[in-house]
Amino acid sequence: MDTFPYDSWEAALEAADGTTGYFTWGAGGNFASVLIVLLAIALSVITMVMITSRENAQLNEAADRLSSKYNSGVPATSGSEDTGMPAVPEGG
Repeated sequence: MDTFPYDSWEAALEAADGTTGYFTWGAGGNFASVLIVLLAIALSVITMVMITSRENAQLNEAADRLSSKYNSGVPATSGSEDTGMPAVPEGG
């Protein structure tokens, strides 16, 4: 199936005639296309920074919560009451 709207590449370039015509990056360039690409790149970078900072905050919160849960200042005993883990037998 041939869906190319021109008979040849030369005909397509001639149809562009100084504008972008059929192609996004044509012979004449197009400020709108450049602007859209720059906005998309900026949006991608901003989104990555926001996701990274949000994940960092959530991981720090989880680490603090777990740290306070398992290091509450109470001296550890030999049972499973403090850590949820079984007691380790002496000498082994």
